[in-house]
Order: sequence, then structure tokens, then C-alpha cells
Amino acid sequence: MEKSRMFKISGIFLLSFCLALLFASCAAQSSVGALSSPTAAASQTTSPVLCQQWRIISGPTPGSYYNSLNGVAAISTGAVWAVGSYADSSGPQRTLIEYWDSYRWQVIKSPNPTGALNAQLLGVAAISGSNVWAIGTYNDKNNAVHALIEHWNGTAWSIVSSPAPNGSQDQLYGVVAISASNVWAVGYYVNSQFVEQPLIEHWNGSAWSIVSSQAPNGTTQDQLFSVTAISASNIWAVGSSHTKQASKTLIEHWNGSSWSIVSSPNTQSAGNGLNSVTAISASNIWAVGESYSQYGSPSQTLIEHWNGSAWGIVSSPNVAGAQNNDLLGIAATSSNNIWAVGRWDAGSQNYRTLIEHWNGSAWGIVSSPNTGATPNTLQAVAWVPTLPSVWAVGSHFSSTLSEPLIESYC
Repeated sequence: MEKSRMFKISGIFLLSFCLALLFASCAAQSSVGALSSPTAAASQTTSPVLCQQWRIISGPTPGSYYNSLNGVAAISTGAVWAVGSYADSSGPQRTLIEYWDSYRWQVIKSPNPTGALNAQLLGVAAISGSNVWAIGTYNDKNNAVHALIEHWNGTAWSIVSSPAPNGSQDQLYGVVAISASNVWAVGYYVNSQFVEQPLIEHWNGSAWSIVSSQAPNGTTQDQLFSVTAISASNIWAVGSSHTKQASKTLIEHWNGSSWSIVSSPNTQSAGNGLNSVTAISASNIWAVGESYSQYGSPSQTLIEHWNGSAWGIVSSPNVAGAQNNDLLGIAATSSNNIWAVGRWDAGSQNYRTLIEHWNGSAWGIVSSPNTGATPNTLQAVAWVPTLPSVWAVGSHFSSTLSEPLIESYC
């Protein structure tokens, strides 16, 4: 669960984290064979690396054709999980789970549904070292789309059964863990009229179940992409609601007994959407996404804030001259230390990483690295508890290969 935590940072703790990143910066990553569980890293040779800046951390690339990381969650400086998918040039898309052990990233074996044509993980939430949840989607042998839920018990990942509304096609995009018996996942399903509707599922410690959620009017295409929690009776989910003419932001709230739609603003007439949400306190919640004035026009960053009584739009910067500016993930370490990640388009979908930071009074663009001149995207961001350290994950492309992109800030 994401919540406000104000800590005095020990110089020893911060130094140890940064030194751990030093090892990874120079470590060779030639082995990409999946391990059943994390293993201790061998001794590494290091070179000095400065903190207080974003930098790329090398990680494994198991697929010979496609690799992407879509979600990240941190338990401690030496326990970070990232999830996504990979594929070889002639094979199906498969789940990908990677783990940071203070010194290196390594692939951990993850299951795929029997007979699945494709499978991918889109979000991850960690309760402890032996209790981690990942969610996503897969295509069955008939190419129908279904939600996918996987769990880490401290030894291995396994698939956990999840319900589908009336046997329909469904997908899960976001997950938040409050406790071992209180986990929420959000996404959407397609009803019998082929209309996409919000989907919210809950884990009570023994089984997943569908919890009734609200749709704006039952005829719009509605999706939820992210969820965050302040407490068991104060949970927020964000996404978008589409008609043929326009799309609007969609925000729903759980008060302990039911979900309801909460009014949220829009900046443009044609397109508005929220991709990620994070909570600091009951009166300090942030959501990020993008908006555009008409279909085909450049998108602009969209950031909204809940002050305890209403959602409002907060001014956010865009890269000058960019064709698109999209924010895809957000994480907060405190009320004056919030990070949002995504991408901006340099032209012809040549995306570059976009990182923005809130210092307590304004959002600003922070310099972030890219791999080569090919497209780079950051999909998600997470902070390390007790430290002002942050991880971001995504992907970058070359002429023949898509590889995971992992960046860190300490």
C-alpha cells in the first residue's frame, strides 16, 4: 500500500543503496536463464557512480525479439520486483518477472496459462518478501482475452484463479496490496453488448471475487488502469471513459462498503485519460495521464490532485516541440517528493523517456537517460520504503530487438 512516510535518512543507509547500484552499473549481464527463486550475487567490480541523478541499470533480456517491463514494486533496497513480458522471434509472448537483489537484476521463473497464445504482466504489488502479487492478461487458444493473476509465496510464482464477469473477456492493469487478506486489482471487461466496463476484483486472503463497480452510463467504453489505497476504507482507482466523440477521465472511490464515481476534471474537449494514481494521505492524492484537443493532435501531460474534497488539475510541463507528452506512472515518497514517468515523442513515434518531479510547490522536468536514438519509454515507477530512492521500468527498441529499460535514482 502506498502511504505517506516521513523518515530521517541515515547516511549509512543511503550510501549502502548507492554502493549497491555501483555494483550493478558495471556488472556483466550475459546470463538470462530464469531462476526459480532469487540467488545471491557474485562479487562484482565497481566504478564510481554519482547519486542524485537518474541512470540506467543493466538487466537481463530473455527474449530474442521482444522484452518489456510494465510494473515495478519495491520492498527494500535489496528486494525489488519488476514484471512484463518477452517473446522470441518465432514464439508467443510470455510473462516476464525480474528481481533486484541489491547487486543485479535476474529473471525469476514465472508461469503461463496452459495453451495461452500470449501472456503479459502489467502490474505488481508487494506485501513482504514472501507475499507478492502480479496481474495482467493472456489470450487463450481461441484468442479470447482473460485476466491473469500470479502470486509469489517466497519460493515460487504460481497462477491464482480469478473470476470473470459472466464468462466475458477481461483484463487487469493495476493492483494494490493493503495486507495479506486485502488486495485489490482493477481493469475492465467486455459485456454482452461489446461495451468495455470497469472491473474491480478483491482478494480476501483465500479467494478472488468481483466487487461491483460503477460505470458512467453503461454505454461508454470504460477502463480502470491503476489503483492505490490509504486504508481499507479509502481506496482510489483511475482510468478513462470513451465515447465516439471524446474520452474523459474516470475516477472511482471505495469507502469501505461500495465503489462510486467521483467527479474529475478534463482539460481538453477530445481526449483525457488517467494512467496511474498514488496516495500520500487522505487529502493528498495524485493521478497522471495525458490529454489532447482532437484526435491526431499532440498529447499533453495531465496531472490531477485530490485535496480531500475535490479533484483539480495541477499545471505540468511538456517537452517543447514534442509531438506527444504522456505520463504513465507515478509514485510518492512524501508530500514534496513525487515522481511521474512516461515518454515524449521526438517525431515519428521516436519516444524518449520523460520524468517529472514535484518538489512541494511545482512540477518540473528532470533529465533522464535513454538508450541509443531509438524509442525509449518508462511505464511505471516505485519508491524504496525508508529511502528517497526510486526505480522506473519500461522498454527501449533497436532495429531488431525490444529490451527492458530499468532506471534508478538515489
